[in-house]
Amino acid sequence: MGSGGRGASTHGLGKKDVPFVLGKAELIKKGTAMVSGSSTVTYAKEEVSGTIIGAQSSIFDLQNLELEFGRYIYKC
Repeated sequence: MGSGGRGASTHGLGKKDVPFVLGKAELIKKGTAMVSGSSTVTYAKEEVSGTIIGAQSSIFDLQNLELEFGRYIYKC
């Protein structure tokens, strides 16, 4: 579920819906909740665009990813 704001959108499904969907959908074997938002930040005359993705840790397995640098944030 996303949070409102510039560059973000809100959808009707969230983390709590994942088990329900996995239990009801015959063709879906794995799933996870995630939210992403993109925005541009301007300071002085510099402009940087970026995307932030928030997801359950199972996203790494589902998309065959490894954490390249940084750390996991478990609760904010």
